[in-house]
Amino acid sequence: NPLARSRIALSAYARAEHVFITHSGEWQPLYLEALKTRKIEIEPVVSLPNHDSLERIIAGTRLVATIPHHLARAMRGGLHVASLPFRVPISIDMYWGARTAKSGLHKWARGLLAEEARAYAA
Repeated sequence: NPLARSRIALSAYARAEHVFITHSGEWQPLYLEALKTRKIEIEPVVSLPNHDSLERIIAGTRLVATIPHHLARAMRGGLHVASLPFRVPISIDMYWGARTAKSGLHKWARGLLAEEARAYAA
């Protein structure tokens, strides 16, 4: 894919031939909302119900799939992995009940989770 030769510009990303992972239509990826705020709408050329066959389908084509970074790194075999040309805001919330609110062990665990989330977002 020619897009793999250098850093991807937002305009080139928007014009690319995209693969959507639909998760059987039960999930809307956050990056689509981030694009809408920029008044960019992309239409898929191919839609897949999950990531299982993604690597085999896009290898050697001009198709672009936008997937979580950790999953993309796991698929690096013959694919080019690049950063998105835009930021995708994500919020991570924690909820807990009154019974565990004062527990030292739970406070410690929540602190670790919060620390990891901050490090991941940076």
